[in-house]
Amino acid sequence: MQAKDCATTDWNQKGYEDAMQGKTNETFDEYKNICSANPPNAAEYVTGYKRATTEYCTESNGYDRGIKGGKYHLSCAQDSEYYNAYVKALKKHSEERERKQLERLTRHGGDVTDSRAAPGGSPGM
Repeated sequence: MQAKDCATTDWNQKGYEDAMQGKTNETFDEYKNICSANPPNAAEYVTGYKRATTEYCTESNGYDRGIKGGKYHLSCAQDSEYYNAYVKALKKHSEERERKQLERLTRHGGDVTDSRAAPGGSPGM
């Protein structure tokens, strides 16, 4: 965003878009600095931001993002159903990725010992 855009920005829509993109609501502080000559409308921004988090931060979206190994959507609260589903799905994603890696190594005759072991096969110290 540039200072010239501040006077014509739909702050409700900007809040909505920022939340849907996973930006934290602290992004608004950046707009306050950029738009010092034409201050942004905080109430409108927050209304749009909350509308988007209500729509996006669902259990289903959290699961979908986690199972794909995607990054956490920062606009969703860490005590939300989105967060809980995301954490569970991300764990499943990691376990599945490790299982596939072990299968690949086993299939190709690779060494499946603990990858944290020091050279020579003994645990590193």
